Amino acid sequence: MCGICGEFNFVSDVNKSDIYKMNSALYERGPDDEGYYIKSKVGFGMKRLSIIDIKNGRQPIINKKNKNVLICNGEIYNYIELRTFLKNKGFKFKTNSDVEVILYLYDIYGHECVKYLKGMFAFALWDNKKKELFIGRDRFGMKPLYFYRDEDRFIFSSTTKSIKNNSKIKTSINENSLHKYFLYGYIPSPTTIWKKIFILPEAHYAVIKKGEMSIKNYWKVKISNKKISKDKILAEIDEKINLSIEQHIRSDVPVGLFYSGGMDSFLIKEKFKKFSQKKIIKFIAKFKNKKNKSKFKKNITNKIVFERLSDYVDSLDQPIADSAGISSFLLSEAAKKKKIKVILSGAGADEIFGGYRRYYYDMKSHFQFDFLLKKTLSLLLKIINKKSLIITNILYKILVKRLNYITSISGNNFSTTLRIFKNKDLFLRKCHNVTTKISKNLFRKNSLKKNLIFDQKNYLKDNILYLSDTTTMKNSVEMRLPFLDHEICEKVFSIDENLIFSKTFLNYKLILRKLISKFFPKYIFKKKEGFNGPVYNWINNKKFKEKLGCLKSKTLKKYISSDEINKIINQKKICLSDCQLLFSILIIDFWLIKNEK
Repeated sequence: MCGICGEFNFVSDVNKSDIYKMNSALYERGPDDEGYYIKSKVGFGMKRLSIIDIKNGRQPIINKKNKNVLICNGEIYNYIELRTFLKNKGFKFKTNSDVEVILYLYDIYGHECVKYLKGMFAFALWDNKKKELFIGRDRFGMKPLYFYRDEDRFIFSSTTKSIKNNSKIKTSINENSLHKYFLYGYIPSPTTIWKKIFILPEAHYAVIKKGEMSIKNYWKVKISNKKISKDKILAEIDEKINLSIEQHIRSDVPVGLFYSGGMDSFLIKEKFKKFSQKKIIKFIAKFKNKKNKSKFKKNITNKIVFERLSDYVDSLDQPIADSAGISSFLLSEAAKKKKIKVILSGAGADEIFGGYRRYYYDMKSHFQFDFLLKKTLSLLLKIINKKSLIITNILYKILVKRLNYITSISGNNFSTTLRIFKNKDLFLRKCHNVTTKISKNLFRKNSLKKNLIFDQKNYLKDNILYLSDTTTMKNSVEMRLPFLDHEICEKVFSIDENLIFSKTFLNYKLILRKLISKFFPKYIFKKKEGFNGPVYNWINNKKFKEKLGCLKSKTLKKYISSDEINKIINQKKICLSDCQLLFSILIIDFWLIKNEK
């Protein structure tokens, strides 16, 4: 695990100082070691968090035979199996690290080597003979890989902050991304908050040669509906979960667990006992104003949140309005203090096994309102494009509940958000492509699996996984997600939807429920506590209201009405949807103040 950066200059030698400056911005991601490869037009830098082969796993790793160079951020969970395969092919290893296998798989399979990797990774490989840069990212997008390119150079890194440290980079806030932030609650990839800085899509690799960049998708989950008995499918999925957890706990350092009290983290905790004699340390969040009867490791009071909000926002590479990020940030701090470098998490299980109640409502509404809503929404979006605000607002009122549902997938209430923009027509037009994209996904037959895929490619990747990476790595902690295994995903998506999500209201995440009932019958199914903070209580707190009453960001003031914000703040009790919006404003204001210079 580490942070990586580099530059491929097409016209001149790489400036060593730029590589050093970029690498210095990655310190928290890898404080244990660093390494460089700088030769002519290519420069690599890395900061290492030592987890596997602590003493000898330094990067960059160079293939002695052909002089190919590799740097990788992440973990290859099936590296032991791959090492055995490669040794039988005659390859000799110089380290016991997990990532070295990529070098030799590349010798055999070329760019298609990514198909053989199980893990979370973002890597860069310099092919010395072909004089080309080969970069790749894992199937779900667990590890980031940002890049900047122009006609003279290609620059990449694990963070945008690192890229901006390169003296050749001239960029500014991407104001189009701000509108998307207010709709989603995060910035959807491949764009970023910065102009000209993008992120390589998940399950893609790219080749950069002679100033040209080609990108290829190497994995897509296939949807089918095989007829198979319940007992057989449960056994097969249980086997794959066992293998994934066994591989995910491979580590030369102690392993901890972010424990929510739900099915996902419970299953990981119990399965961990099967493969390890070591005790797993649980990290659990308790909020003062959130009802909870469990025993907790970390108390997160309103005072702590207020005092540490600036530190939390400073850890973010991009602004995000998910309150769970604060929990993840503070719990990662606690893990670091206990010298825990690896944390397991049940994140991602909801998007694989159907864990959100909204899927039930969508399945229900699909049959009732499909035709009418689809046609009306289509008309609405056409009108938005024509900039007719009066008619748009009429149709908007008809569809507001549906639009609110769509945006509630992770972002703010649509109607509430529209109020605070000075130019409402501009906001509607900027959101046109976003709402079109979402609505197309939600009005389809056999929609459960397609909705799961949609969430994997959007909410999971750009919200949950982004937060998981940035908040933990800020504290030099690696988060591992055993349920985000492509073989588990493929197996689940090959079976009948009725085995995944029952039409009975409470029987979501049906497969995990049955696995727990079969192997751990004493488990009591209850609502998980999760890591989301009590935003309602935060925003209705006097100190938070005072902060919100005075926007400081120049960029934000261009678009947001302070008068409308103050109208919301001055209410006796601010409703939950308004609280979520105000929280997103607070985060983006803090972030822009720190970054808009």
